[in-house]
Amino acid sequence: EGIVVTNKHVIDAGNWFRVYATGADERVNLECYKAITKSDSKINLDNDVAYLRAYLPCAHGMLDFADDPWPGDPVSIIGFPFRGSLSASLPLAVMTGSVTGYSEQGWLSTDAYLDTGISGGPVVHGHDVLGVAVAKGIDGSGGYIEGYFIPSSVILNGLLYANDSGFGYIPRSRSSSS
Repeated sequence: EGIVVTNKHVIDAGNWFRVYATGADERVNLECYKAITKSDSKINLDNDVAYLRAYLPCAHGMLDFADDPWPGDPVSIIGFPFRGSLSASLPLAVMTGSVTGYSEQGWLSTDAYLDTGISGGPVVHGHDVLGVAVAKGIDGSGGYIEGYFIPSSVILNGLLYANDSGFGYIPRSRSSSS
């Protein structure tokens, strides 16, 4: 439906963006992108979620939202961790783990490793989106503790609110055709 979900803190510093398609080989298709501006976005001020309107002019993947997972459920987090340069960061990375609990902010925690640059990436199980990666917890010496993601229920509620403001999102069930 032309909607990309990411984090507010991912787009905060920019005024324009390029949204790229990822091909079947899980690599970024540098020939297929849509240039957009901040006016093409809606922000969920309560939960660090941003919704970007970007209709891509080529074939691309599409994911459906699933119900929120439970502690112990497996998750995979997909993203492009920063590896020193843009070109070095383009290979897609997948981190796996499970849901470990809940945070005070209403986010879910995971033992899957979240690295710098993973914010805004989808948290999935199979082809269903369970949420969006948002932060990592570290201890006093900078050691990794756990990762956090915003669950799909929060993202969908924000989309419905954005729709009330004229964003044009039409909810689609997982059983409908893509």
